[in-house]
Amino acid sequence: MDILTQGLLGAAAAQSSVPMTKVKAKATLIGFLSGLLADTDVFFRLLTSHPLDPIVLHRQLTHSIFFMPIGALIVALVFCVFKKNRPYFKSIYWASLFGYATHALLDCCTSYGTQLFYPFSNVRIAWDSIAIIDPIYTFILSIGVLFSYLSRKQNKPNAHKPALIAIVLSTLYLGLGFYQNHKTLKAHKQIATFRGHEPNSLEFKKHRAFPAIGSLFLWRTVYQYKDQFYSDAIWTPFIGTPRWKQGPALKAFELSKSNHPIFNFSEAKKSLKIFDWFTDGYLTKLPSSENEIIVADVRYSMASQKYEPIWWVRVNGPNIQDTYYEFSHRNNNTQVLKSSRLQRLKQLREDLFSMGAGFSSLPPTVDR
Repeated sequence: MDILTQGLLGAAAAQSSVPMTKVKAKATLIGFLSGLLADTDVFFRLLTSHPLDPIVLHRQLTHSIFFMPIGALIVALVFCVFKKNRPYFKSIYWASLFGYATHALLDCCTSYGTQLFYPFSNVRIAWDSIAIIDPIYTFILSIGVLFSYLSRKQNKPNAHKPALIAIVLSTLYLGLGFYQNHKTLKAHKQIATFRGHEPNSLEFKKHRAFPAIGSLFLWRTVYQYKDQFYSDAIWTPFIGTPRWKQGPALKAFELSKSNHPIFNFSEAKKSLKIFDWFTDGYLTKLPSSENEIIVADVRYSMASQKYEPIWWVRVNGPNIQDTYYEFSHRNNNTQVLKSSRLQRLKQLREDLFSMGAGFSSLPPTVDR
């Protein structure tokens, strides 16, 4: 989730859980900073050289539930550098812990993936209930944090209530995201059935729905049937029947079945395995020269009706001395991304504000 929202959620958690008489308005700052600390793992890339290390290290150690008490302790110790805060160390620590713990849990609600149980498991948890930016969710938290902060400044009783209400409402909003996700997947299964792809068969797998930036209405849906990925855009209203736009079909790329010459290089194979883990197996192969291989993440696309990848890996190895790895999320002269960022944002805006206009009715239910 974006850092502002993470900070606000941390602040709300601290405000609603720590007695006002102990740290007063300071709980807001403690919680806000605690909510941000986990994302300092983005700086770990400065200590590494491999292009894929950032995706391995982000949302890993600092996002683990086993690191949460340590992360909270770091924040508490920083505040207790000042003597006037030391008598309230216990309250400051609890404010830090509540603020820090919210970060990874909120990240799990997005689609990127969080290693919540590291180092005992490197499974990336992603519940797909909210996008990494959602103005409504952020607004709910900001109002609660602001009113709670002002109440603490004025020593008002029940100063924690605005923050608590904001947490309840924002949690209900996340619950609505889970509901929308379920409703979208159900509609997508209906589309798959219409295509002749039986959702209950063993050939139907890797089925997920990803919310668009800032919306619980617009979703990108992907499933794999046999050796093909099928992606569609679905508009899912809170009340009423979802509508859809057909997207592209992409050939699935499976490492275990590939005999590309690049796999003669152990480091190349290792790097592609890392990317396969990062994408949860949602891989497709892009056009490339004979001596290289480019694989892209099917989960995300900058366009709904054609595939414009955000993440891809290019591995080139004509010989052992000349092997390199490129991990990119930008259009670095790569022909795969043809439309400009402005055009893609315009299309996204049109889809978001279309209220379903331009989307087709779901195909009829097929009895099999």
